[in-house]
Amino acid sequence: MRVPATAAVAAALLAAAVTGCAPTTTSSSSSKNFSGEQAKVADKIAALQSDGSAGKAAPVCDDLVTAGLKGKLAAPGSSCAQEVKKAMQDADGFDLKVTGVKVNGTEATATVQTKGRGSQKITRTFGLTKAADGWRISNFG
Repeated sequence: MRVPATAAVAAALLAAAVTGCAPTTTSSSSSKNFSGEQAKVADKIAALQSDGSAGKAAPVCDDLVTAGLKGKLAAPGSSCAQEVKKAMQDADGFDLKVTGVKVNGTEATATVQTKGRGSQKITRTFGLTKAADGWRISNFG
């Protein structure tokens, strides 16, 4: 049975990127702590944070995630961007910090820390795949 896309987006994308009680938008880029391909991977996570903070759903679907993940985020009769927008509207805030990046050829993982309720920190591992146009998020851990 397929999980409704809005729930999947909320559970995957926004559980990874959005938590907390009050709206927060931290713009400190973690990519400065990395170099080469690792920095490019971290930049993709920074772009997710930026687009999420700005409520820009279409760039998340068109520029940040793989085609496979884009398809999973869509729902019958609704596009990826529509579902991501709904999830963004339900979000309390966007605060992502990349604490580690591992690159193995065309696959990478990024360890991403988010703030939970109160002072709780949540750590997830995002998967990324290198495509012709650069790194794309393939899963939200």
